[in-house]
Amino acid sequence: MNIKILTNHDINRNMVLIQCHPKNKNLVKQICHFIKLKYGTLKVFDDEYNYYHMYIWDICYIDELRRTISVYTEKDVYYITKSLKQLMVHLSKRRFIQVSAHTIVNTLHINHYYISADSRRIIVLDNGCEVVVNRHYKDVIDNYLFVKDDE
Repeated sequence: MNIKILTNHDINRNMVLIQCHPKNKNLVKQICHFIKLKYGTLKVFDDEYNYYHMYIWDICYIDELRRTISVYTEKDVYYITKSLKQLMVHLSKRRFIQVSAHTIVNTLHINHYYISADSRRIIVLDNGCEVVVNRHYKDVIDNYLFVKDDE
């Protein structure tokens, strides 16, 4: 099977066109399902209450402070009306991990990870933000980021 990717600047950014032979229709349906599951959108709003549909892969991390859920991208901060618990159920399948009771991180944006002098685990994201991992979640992070030796 040959796969060819063609780009077209004349179509909308929200559109992906897939052409296939009629006998490959089921394969294309499965690919579409996978893409929608993996790369969905989230409805967010800004400081002026303008609503947007944000691609999940654009989110670096999500933080809760005083019942306000903030969604951080590389450049901007948005807000969302769902609870952090609802978001985690929705985002856990999409490469997000919880690093504290109030913070969820997109693993696609993890640049590196280090342990500070006071034994705290710090995740550095590709936008330069540092997120502190709560001690209760350190095993989740260690298991996700490191392959342990069986020695």
